[in-house]
Amino acid sequence: MGISAASQIILMREPLKETILDRKESDLSIFQKTGIIFSHDSSRINILNIRIRLYKIYTLCTNNIRKKVPLYKITSLLMLFRMRSLFFQCTFLTGILLTVTGCMEVSGQSAYQMPIDSLLQVCENIVDNKPATVLKIATQLLAESTRKHHALYIAQSHYYLGKSYRLLDSVDRSHAHLQAGLKLFRSLKNTYQECRSLKDIGNVYRDSHETDKAMMFYNQALTLVKKHHFTDEQILLHNNIAGIYEENNQYDKAIAIYKEGLTLGPSARTKARLLSNLGLAYGHKNNFEEGLKVIEESKKICADLKDSTCMIDALGALCSVYWFQEKDKEVILISTIMLGWLEKAGSTTDRIETHNRVGNSYTYLNQYALAVEHFKKALALAQKIRYPKMHYIYANIAQTYERAGQYKSAYEYFTIHKRMHDSITDVEKKMQIDHLLVKYETAQKEQKIKLLQKEKQLQHLKLQQQTDKLNRQAWIQRIILLVALLVLAFLSILWILYRQRMQSKLLLAAQTEQVNRQQTLELIREHELKTIRANLEGRDKERVRIARELHDGVAGTLAGLKLHLIKVASEQNQLPVLDRIITNMDSVYQEVRTISHNLNPPKVLDTAFIDLLRQQLAQQAEGAGLEVDFICHPEATLNQLPDTLKIEVYRILQELMTNTIKHAQAQSVEVQFTHHGNSINLLFEDSGKGFDMARVSPGVGLSNIGARVRALSGNQHIESTIGRGTIVNIDIPLVVGL
Repeated sequence: MGISAASQIILMREPLKETILDRKESDLSIFQKTGIIFSHDSSRINILNIRIRLYKIYTLCTNNIRKKVPLYKITSLLMLFRMRSLFFQCTFLTGILLTVTGCMEVSGQSAYQMPIDSLLQVCENIVDNKPATVLKIATQLLAESTRKHHALYIAQSHYYLGKSYRLLDSVDRSHAHLQAGLKLFRSLKNTYQECRSLKDIGNVYRDSHETDKAMMFYNQALTLVKKHHFTDEQILLHNNIAGIYEENNQYDKAIAIYKEGLTLGPSARTKARLLSNLGLAYGHKNNFEEGLKVIEESKKICADLKDSTCMIDALGALCSVYWFQEKDKEVILISTIMLGWLEKAGSTTDRIETHNRVGNSYTYLNQYALAVEHFKKALALAQKIRYPKMHYIYANIAQTYERAGQYKSAYEYFTIHKRMHDSITDVEKKMQIDHLLVKYETAQKEQKIKLLQKEKQLQHLKLQQQTDKLNRQAWIQRIILLVALLVLAFLSILWILYRQRMQSKLLLAAQTEQVNRQQTLELIREHELKTIRANLEGRDKERVRIARELHDGVAGTLAGLKLHLIKVASEQNQLPVLDRIITNMDSVYQEVRTISHNLNPPKVLDTAFIDLLRQQLAQQAEGAGLEVDFICHPEATLNQLPDTLKIEVYRILQELMTNTIKHAQAQSVEVQFTHHGNSINLLFEDSGKGFDMARVSPGVGLSNIGARVRALSGNQHIESTIGRGTIVNIDIPLVVGL
C-alpha cells in the first residue's frame, strides 16, 4: 500500500512546542475567567493594556497592602469588564488606575515597566497558538521600548517578533528580528535569552531545510545551557537536535538523544511529548512494538494531567506508528478519537491534517465515499484559514475518484490541484492531465463500443442464416491476415535485430572515438601543465638571480658609495648638499634591499601559508597605516596548497597591496581568500579613490598580476569607480600536478 503525496501533510511531525515548563497559571487566566475576549483591532489591544495594568495593580495590592484593597473588591471590579461598552471600560479603568496609583509606588516599579512586563508574559503564553496576535502586540512593544530607549524590552520585542514571523512562514523577517534580539541579549549579558534566541534561529534554518546551519546554532545554544544549567532549554534542544537526526533518517542517534532528554528530569508534560517523539522514531525504524509501548506511556501521563494538547500529541504519534504499519483501521479509530480532542481545542490546522489522514486510510480500504467525505471536511476547514497545502487535499480527492473509476470528478479536482500547485513543472502537469483525459475519453469510448457491439449482435442474429457464405470467406481472410501478420512480425524481428547490431557497432565506434579524444585531451593537458611548471620555475630562477645581483652587486656598490660620501662629508665639514646625497643614497640602498628580498621566493615551507600571508599583509599595512581585514576559509585546506601555487598567490597579494599603497590612498583593505570546489578565490577590495576603467589603462602592477593569473589558467575581474575604491576578484583552478 503506497502513501500519496498528500499524506506528507499528516505525517510531518511538529517539533516539541517551546512553552515554559511547569508554568503556574498565567497572568492572562484571570481575564479569561471573567469573560474577557481578545480581539485584533487596535482599540481592543489598548484596552487589553489597561486591563493587564489593572491586574498588575491587583497583584501588587494583594501582596503588599492587602488590608487596604481587599481581594473581593478587586474581583468585583474585574467582573464589570464583561460589559461590552469600550467607552465605559476605558473610563472606569482610568479612574481605578488613578485611585490605586499608590499601590504601584509601593512595589518600586514604574507605570511604564509594569504593563510591558505583562504584555511580554502574554506574548510568551500565546505565541505558539496565536502568532498573528503576538505580532501586533510585539510591534507596539518595540515602538514603545525604542521610544523609551529600554534595551532589554527592545531585545525581547525583537525576539517575539522573530518567533511570530517564523510561525507565520516569513523566514527573512524572522531571521532579522531574532538576530537583532540576539545581538542585544549578548550586549546585556542575558545568557538565558541568548540561548533561546540561538535555538529559535536554529529553528528558522531547520524550517528552511538548512540543517547544517540549524545544528550549528543548536550546538551553540546547547553549550551555553549546559554551562549555566538551563535544564528546561536543554531538554528542548535535545528534542530539536533529535528531530533533525530523525529527518535525516539517523534514527539510532535520534533515539539516543530523546532518551538522554528523558534522563534530565523533564516535567510530566514535557516527558509525555518526548515519549511521543521517541515512539515515532521507533516507528520510523520499524520497531513498532517499542514505539507503541512508549506512546502508550505518554498517553497515560497525558490522561493523568488532563492536558488536551498533550493527549493530541500522543494520539498523533500513535496514528503515525499505525500508519507506518499500514494498519488503516487502527489509524481511522485513533484519528476519530483525536478529532474530538482537536475540536475542543479549536486547532483547525490539526483537524485538517487529521481528516486528510482518515481520508487516505479509507481510500486504501477502498471505502471511497467515506474517504471523499473526510477529504471534503478537510477542504472546507482549509478554505476557511487558507491552508497553504490545500492543493494536496485536492490531489487526494482526485486520486480517490480515479481509483473509484469516476474519472470526470478526478479530472475536475486534479485540474484545481494543478492550478494551485505552482512547483510542479509544466511537463509533469500536462502528462498528468493528459493521463486523466485519456482515461476519461477511453471510458467514454468503451461505453460507445459496448453500445455498438450490442447493435452488432442484434444485426448478426437477424442476418446469421444469410451470411454463412460470407462467414466462410471471412475465416479465410482472417487466416490470410494472420499469416501476413506472422510474416510481418518475423520480418520486424529481423529488422530490429539488425538495427540493434548496427547501433551497437556505432556505439562502440563512438565510445572508441571518445576514449581517443579523452586521451588526446589528457596529453594536451599534461603538456600545458609541464609548460606552466617550466614557466613558473624559470621565472622563479630569474627572480633569484636578479635578487642576488641586486643584493650582491648594486646594493654593495651603493653601500660603498654611501661610506665614501660619509667620509668626504666628514672631511668637508658636513656640507648640507652631501648630507642630502647621503640620505637619498641610503633611501635607494634600502629600496634595492627591499626589492631584492621581495624577489626571493617566500619561505612557504618554513611557515604555515595563511600565517605567512597574515605576516606579509601586516608588514605592508603597518608601514602604510592601512587597516587590513583578512578572511580565509577553510584555513587547513588552504595551508595544503601546492608550493608553486602558494608562491604565486603570495606574489599576487603582495603586488595588490603595493599598488594600493602607492596609488589608491585607501584607509582600509579587505582580503577574502577561500577554497570552494576545485578552485580557490582571492577577493581584494580597498576603500581608496578608485579610477575610471574606461580612461585609465592598467599599470605595470595590474598587468603583472594578470600575467600571473593567466599562467595559472585563472580568471581576473577588476571593478573600480572613482571615489568608491577598487575590487579585484581572482579565480584560480586547482590543477592536479601543479
